[in-house]
Amino acid sequence: GLVSSRQGECFSTIYKNALAAMVFLHEGDRTSAEGIFDVFNGYMNTMSPIGGVPFPKDWDACTGNPTNANYWEGDNAFLLLALNYYDRSTANGQRYADLSDQLVSWMVGRAGLCSGIVAEGGSNMYAALKPHDDDAAVIAALDQLRSCYFSKGAPSSVAYPYVLDHTVRGALVFGDQ
Repeated sequence: GLVSSRQGECFSTIYKNALAAMVFLHEGDRTSAEGIFDVFNGYMNTMSPIGGVPFPKDWDACTGNPTNANYWEGDNAFLLLALNYYDRSTANGQRYADLSDQLVSWMVGRAGLCSGIVAEGGSNMYAALKPHDDDAAVIAALDQLRSCYFSKGAPSSVAYPYVLDHTVRGALVFGDQ
C-alpha cells in the first residue's frame, strides 16, 4: 500500500505517495505503484458517500487510512499526475480509469474557485488536467485555472506570478507567457 514519510513512522500524504508511485513506475516496479493506487481506489469505492474524492491530504501508511478530513487540491492533483503517468507507461491504463475520472470531475468543479485555491494547487491542477483536454469542460477549467493563477485577485491578493517559486512553477506549467 502506502509509503511513509520517514522510515519508522506511519505518517504520509497523498503527495508523497503520488511521487513514490511515479518513481516506482520509472524504476519498473509497477506492483508497488499499483499498491499505492489500490489504496486510493479502494477508499474512493468504499469509504465515502461522494465517491471518496477529494482525498484527505494526510494518511497513515501503516493502516492505509486517512488521518483527517483536510484536503488540498495540489495533493489530489499530484495523484492524478501519477495516474496520468501510469496510463502512459503501462498497457493497463484502464485499471484506474474511474479513479482518474473522479479526480478530473472534482478538479473541473473546483477550477473557478480562485480565492479558495493556493497557487501551487491551481498550477498542479492545471498540469494534471492538461492531458484530459479533449473534453470541453476540462478546457474551460484549464482557462479558469490559468486566469486564477495570473490574476491579481488571487488568494490574499498576492500576484502569484511575481513570487519567485511560483514564477518557476508557472513557467513550467503554463509555458512562457
